Amino acid sequence: MNMQTSNALASWLALSANDRSAFERARLALTAAAPQPSLEPEAAPPLAPAPESEPVTQRVAQPQQLSLLPLPASASPRRGRLAPPPVDTALFASAAFRAVAGGGGTALAYVAGCRGMAQIYEEIHTTFYKAGSTSASAIAARMRSLNDAGYASYRRLGHEVVAEPEFDCWSAASLPLHGPRPTNSPVTGLGNALQVLLPAGMTHEDFDIALTEHLRSVSLATIAAQPAFRLTCIGRGFDIGRLQRFTLKQDKSGFKAACELVRLSPRWDADAYADLIEGIIADFVLARSRSGNPSPMSRHAIER
Repeated sequence: MNMQTSNALASWLALSANDRSAFERARLALTAAAPQPSLEPEAAPPLAPAPESEPVTQRVAQPQQLSLLPLPASASPRRGRLAPPPVDTALFASAAFRAVAGGGGTALAYVAGCRGMAQIYEEIHTTFYKAGSTSASAIAARMRSLNDAGYASYRRLGHEVVAEPEFDCWSAASLPLHGPRPTNSPVTGLGNALQVLLPAGMTHEDFDIALTEHLRSVSLATIAAQPAFRLTCIGRGFDIGRLQRFTLKQDKSGFKAACELVRLSPRWDADAYADLIEGIIADFVLARSRSGNPSPMSRHAIER
C-alpha cells in the first residue's frame, strides 16, 4: 500500500459517522488512490504456426519454413468460402454422360500456396492460393513450372514492375474430400489434387478457362476491389498495390496478370471445389446435348 492510500485510509477510520462532508472527502480520496483499470485494448493472441508442408521440388532450400497458412478462425473455415450451385448428379448415371465421359482426357485441378502469399496473409489475415489445373500426369511437374516462372512474383511499384522474393516455392496443398462423390462422378480425390475426367469435346484449355471463370467471385482481383476490404488493408498499413500480382511472360516480352489467385481454404473448400468442377462438366455435357439432341435434363432439376 503506498503512502497516499495509507493516509486516505487513516482519514477514513478517523471520521465521525455524522460528519457527512468529511466522509465523502475520504471516500473520494480512496477512489483516487485505488489503481484504475487500463483502457488499452488487449493484444491479440499470436498466430499459431502453420503446419509444415513437404517440398515438391529441390528448389525449396528450407522446406520446414514453407507453410500453407489456414484461414483465421473468424472466417468459419468449416463452412468454407465456395458455394457452387447444386448439380443434378443423376446426369452422371445417364447413358448420354457415360458415352462421352473421359473422351477429352484427364486434367488435375489443384490449389497451391507459397511463402510469398503466406507473408501477405501474415499482414492482412486473409489467405490467397493459386487455383488452377494442369494436363500433366503428376502435380509436381506443374509446381516446378510455377516455380521456374516465379508465378505472381511481380508487382507494380510506382512506374516500375519489381520482383518480390518467396514466389519460387509453390507447393500443392492437400485437398481432403470429406464425403463420398456421386456415382460416376468425373472428379476423384488424389490427396493433393482432384483428377477430372473431361468429356469428349472439352479440351484442357476449355476446362481451365471455365474453372478460372467460375472462381471469379472469390478471386483476388474481385476481393481487392471491394471497398470494405481495401479499408481493412489501409487500416493495417498494408499497401493494396501488392495485391496486383504479375508473372513474366515466357518469352520475356512483358508481364501478364496472375489471375488464378483466389481466397479459399484448401482444407474446408475441397468438397465445394469438387462440386464446382462437377458443375462445369455437367454444364458442358448438357449444352452439347441440347445443341445436338435436345434433352430435358438440367443441372438444377434435382432439389437438394
